[in-house]
Amino acid sequence: MKALIKSILVFLTGFVFLACEDDSLPDCVEGRVIGYISCLNLNVVQVLSHSGIGKTTDWMGETYDNIVQIPGGRIPDGEIFFRFRTYSEERDGGFSNLICPANVAPLPVPKIILIEYSIENCP
Repeated sequence: MKALIKSILVFLTGFVFLACEDDSLPDCVEGRVIGYISCLNLNVVQVLSHSGIGKTTDWMGETYDNIVQIPGGRIPDGEIFFRFRTYSEERDGGFSNLICPANVAPLPVPKIILIEYSIENCP
């Protein structure tokens, strides 16, 4: 009986650690690229289709809701459809390794990593 319980505990522990970390993330998100912070290599995106992913912030004199930052190459301003995963400093910290002036800082909003995106429809 003890062996059975130990086997079940080992199985459940392995299952928890091997489970996908982003299962709760939406399959496809619609957003609008509203800017780019070049020295930080960050796209500024307003998420349109799912609330609660981003935060409210000011950008270029306007206040926007549900804003996220997406590191990587510049994405043209306009509508975008994308899949993403959560940002990890350990895994993704190399995206923003450029030197910036002291008056430039990331926005106080979450960073996410694109898995794939399209400007036409959900990937």
